Amino acid sequence: MRRERYLLGNRMFSLSHHQQGFSSGNKKCKITSVLKGHSVLKTILKEDYESRDSHITQIAAVSGDNHWSCYVTPKIPITNQASDITGITVRNGRVFHQGKPVNSLSISKAMEDFFKFIKGEGDNIYLGGHNIKTFDCHVLINTLKCIGKSNILNTHVQGFLDTRLLFKISNPELKSFSQINLLKTLLNCDYAAHDALQDVTFLQKLKESSKIDLTDAKFSSATFTVPTAFHSFDQSALCKLNLPSLLEFVDNKVLSIVMARKIAASNLNKASLLIAFSRSQENGLQQLFLRNVAKDQE
Repeated sequence: MRRERYLLGNRMFSLSHHQQGFSSGNKKCKITSVLKGHSVLKTILKEDYESRDSHITQIAAVSGDNHWSCYVTPKIPITNQASDITGITVRNGRVFHQGKPVNSLSISKAMEDFFKFIKGEGDNIYLGGHNIKTFDCHVLINTLKCIGKSNILNTHVQGFLDTRLLFKISNPELKSFSQINLLKTLLNCDYAAHDALQDVTFLQKLKESSKIDLTDAKFSSATFTVPTAFHSFDQSALCKLNLPSLLEFVDNKVLSIVMARKIAASNLNKASLLIAFSRSQENGLQQLFLRNVAKDQE
């Protein structure tokens, strides 16, 4: 009998625990955890859509009455703006939180311990996060690639659950789906955001109060596989590489920014479009796009 466990969370990679269980037919599932992570530039990254290479500075995990957390020693300086948001600073190689010194690990050791905790939760683990699909997974994958441990996702994780998408499906009438707003609107409570452990603890409360049945097919679009996460990461990297050359077309109203992003994510740039157009004008562009669509479907 297959059991699926969902490690849910807000932003990126901290973990908190759900004891709520549910069943559908002969398929039994148990929501066991909330996964949340904290990156240095959480708010800033909302302004810079393509930034997916942030350095993680805090990780927390909770499972039932057990919890694990750590601070990460960053390899690059933390900006003043980021410190204002997270309360994390570094002085002489020592990490401080709200002015108090804290123990910290290298990112490699932190990831090792993090996945050790996940492994202890059992099989068929789904990592969750608030807006994890478009941001947090990219930060995690980039981090794992940098330390040469990207394969660890395939061995420890079954897939992902985006709680922001989950609540967009369950509560479409809301105007904002940020975790802070969801807690204020649905639970009438505030909390100390931008702290990994606090974020996951309150996301857990939010999920437990929602009574969402994850076996309901209408919520399936809130989950995605590990290969899908890697594909999304690769497309984001291609978009970051190719988009600057296409902004001229956006400025001249030839392309919308949405279309420009899609073209860039397909590994096409200004030079690609100009070459195709020079060969057969509009027909050349059409053939170029058709080839890329076929390639993506392979």
